[in-house]
Amino acid sequence: MELPWVLLALAGMSTATGLGGSPRSLPTPPARLPYVPRVSPRALLGKVTATTFALERPCCVFDGHADASDSVWLAVSFANASAAFRNPPSRADVPPYKQLPTARSYMTLETPAAEFSCPAPGPPVLRVGSDTACRDQGRQDPCNGPLPSPGPYRVKFLLMGCGGPKAETRWSEPILLRTGWDREDGKPRKPYGTLAWWHLVPV
Repeated sequence: MELPWVLLALAGMSTATGLGGSPRSLPTPPARLPYVPRVSPRALLGKVTATTFALERPCCVFDGHADASDSVWLAVSFANASAAFRNPPSRADVPPYKQLPTARSYMTLETPAAEFSCPAPGPPVLRVGSDTACRDQGRQDPCNGPLPSPGPYRVKFLLMGCGGPKAETRWSEPILLRTGWDREDGKPRKPYGTLAWWHLVPV
């Protein structure tokens, strides 16, 4: 009469271990870094427009966590959906730009981690939303397409290796894009292309 209990015990052990009897290892959660992304503090024309914004470059943030083959991604989310964002387990699972209206988030700006190391020179800002070809050509790969509404948005940087996420920053404060308003009748203007003259106002 004790045989069923033995079988149940063995079944429980098999679910807690791998095929070889050794415990299954759970994925290591990414390191939480104190860095908070922010819109660049530099005086720039078009720092925040109707479809784009310029982020401060995260220099030295991932030093000590990144290997030569790792990449840094930017996760972009509507501010009210950032708490529900889940880091993708691999590059194949990265949420693409085209899913932003339904998934409320996407990832973009895949960059070799070495470009953000302390000695590496580079542009002082990262422009989010600058690739109009993403929208016009309907590309399937993750891209940096124009943001579809004023938001607000929140962003974070995520270090990805071949085994998945390795380190992540905190989420930014909400970033609200500009809206162009007609000075005569108070109605929104229709932008001419991605950047119109009334968007290029120093901040």
